[in-house]
Amino acid sequence: MGALIEGRWTSDDDLLRNGAFDRKPTAFRRGIAADGEFPAEPGRYHLYVSRACPWASRTLVVRKLKQLEEVISVTNVHPDILENGWTFGGEPDPLNGFFFLY
Repeated sequence: MGALIEGRWTSDDDLLRNGAFDRKPTAFRRGIAADGEFPAEPGRYHLYVSRACPWASRTLVVRKLKQLEEVISVTNVHPDILENGWTFGGEPDPLNGFFFLY
């Protein structure tokens, strides 16, 4: 399995520390709000998820609890991450035409 490290996709296990990806703290701390820096507007946000990912599941739960289904659209990727990243089941991404998502 590969990983996106410093903007480059790699399958080099030597870059994964101690057998696990050493994740840096996120820089995204502000949320979507009607009157905030990131306004809740339909068509402005799109979420790509793999249902095999526990973080994606949590993101979908929060989207539902905050009633953002009409604001944030979702595309599900194929659950297997391959050497080029996630695929869309052999079809291009319906929103942007991507074949892979890293």
